[in-house]
Amino acid sequence: GFPNKYSFNFDGSNDYLDAGKSSDLGTGTNFTVSFWFKSESSSKAYMAQIQKGASSSGLAFLANSIGTSVNAGHITALAWNGSTHLHLSFDGSIDDGEWHHIAFTTTSSAQVLYFDGQSVDTDTIAFANAFDSNPIVIGARGGGAEPFDGLIDEFAIWNTALDATAIGKIGSKPVDLTKYSASNLKLWLRAG
Repeated sequence: GFPNKYSFNFDGSNDYLDAGKSSDLGTGTNFTVSFWFKSESSSKAYMAQIQKGASSSGLAFLANSIGTSVNAGHITALAWNGSTHLHLSFDGSIDDGEWHHIAFTTTSSAQVLYFDGQSVDTDTIAFANAFDSNPIVIGARGGGAEPFDGLIDEFAIWNTALDATAIGKIGSKPVDLTKYSASNLKLWLRAG
């Protein structure tokens, strides 16, 4: 189990966190998003969305989905390239009732999806930083649509692409995230 007894608990119907404007992350195209989650459903849901507009993602993370299609056990990361969304997906069997870690890194030209500390999918698109005054939403898509049913904790965003060694350590167990590029750590939400 997770090493603390507190986590953000989303009920799959109307719970989500608004973590402020996506533009507060800063500018540029290098980012890392990392969090622990435990899915309690096999329904497609948004675990997090960093909006570039009121109804669209700059970055987003879906449970039980390949791309935007329902597929139990899979995870998908969406990244905006300026004209369409890139989909990085992996069958992580997340419908097993266990805690898992997801991380995603992007630079201006390369993306990596990590699951439980291991690289599981990559691509090389030109990532477009289109963040604006629309929010970072945790536990759903903007406005509370497609809500997540489960637990999320240790949600973090850096405005740099962490390397595979750092992601491996962060994905092995919850750790003090300030040990990893602390000056670039822009958001860290923990319930424990």
